[in-house]
Amino acid sequence: MAVETCPEEYLEVSPFRHGVSLNPISFGPRYGVIVDDFEKAEISRFFKVVERKEGNYVKAAGKYACFYLFNLI
Repeated sequence: MAVETCPEEYLEVSPFRHGVSLNPISFGPRYGVIVDDFEKAEISRFFKVVERKEGNYVKAAGKYACFYLFNLI
């Protein structure tokens, strides 16, 4: 886990769907999941960083807790 100071970003946020594989081909180079309740550790939504006109959510600039997972082949 890392705490990062992030700039304002525009996101396309969609509901979590089982069986969907997150990867750069389907979601672009900057994507991830949103967890609303860390005690339950359940994914609630997907997101990807998009251009302003394509976003349905604005992530305000500020400090965020981030988890990075890497798939190494």
